[in-house]
Amino acid sequence: MEQQEPKAKSRGYKWGVTALVILAVVTVAVVACVAPAPAPVPVPIPVLEVTAEEEPEEEAVPVLSFTKTFGGEGDDVVYSVQQTADGGYVIAGYTVSYDLPAKEAYLVKTDGKGNEEWQRTFGGEEYDVANSVQQTADGGYVIAGYTESLGEKGDVYLIKTDGKGNEEWHRTFGGEEYDVAFSVRQTADGGYVIAGRTGSYGAGRSDAYVIKTDGEGSKEWHRAFGGGDDDIAFSVRQTADGGYVLAGSIDPHAGHGYDVYLMKIDEEGN
Repeated sequence: MEQQEPKAKSRGYKWGVTALVILAVVTVAVVACVAPAPAPVPVPIPVLEVTAEEEPEEEAVPVLSFTKTFGGEGDDVVYSVQQTADGGYVIAGYTVSYDLPAKEAYLVKTDGKGNEEWQRTFGGEEYDVANSVQQTADGGYVIAGYTESLGEKGDVYLIKTDGKGNEEWHRTFGGEEYDVAFSVRQTADGGYVIAGRTGSYGAGRSDAYVIKTDGEGSKEWHRAFGGGDDDIAFSVRQTADGGYVLAGSIDPHAGHGYDVYLMKIDEEGN
């Protein structure tokens, strides 16, 4: 009779192996269920920037420190202004108010707030105009323009006043035709340089006109520049080398349009 024991052992071994496999699978499943899930990887989300529509800025409203008027019942006009050493202002032009016989050169001095301190008029029976004013080193004022009351047909008019506007002296320059000053400046030597236009001298109908005087207004030299139909110097300044620079307009095409005119001359007017 064959022994049956080895077969029983074989079946027991197989069942044992099978049980171990099942146990391993169950263990893995349990661990998988119990173990924490890995943290999710953050995914960047694009941010849409929304900018509010900007309202246009309002224009700044100019703030005036003061506004003043001067004059009377007639026409009163100024052509030049300068701040003075005391913080006030001096203005120059002409007036036909104040019961004057005709247009006269007009000088007004104000404080720093534009309040009138005094006013003066200069001239005679005809038209007289101040086109330029500057405070001088002595605290007075020098004025330049033109006069029809004094001199010839119409001459350059130079006036020197004290600090209160009282006339110290006046001078006229020119010839038989119309001569006008538009700018005056005190020079380093204490004299004055004047620029304008002349019909009395030069080559054209009107030439740029420069006059140099001493401290008392006596003429040292004068020059006329141009050659076209109308040449005018509206401004003059002394330069660092002692000479002068002029600016104005020139008509190089005999009545067909003006060009800007800039000229540099030496201390003798050349």
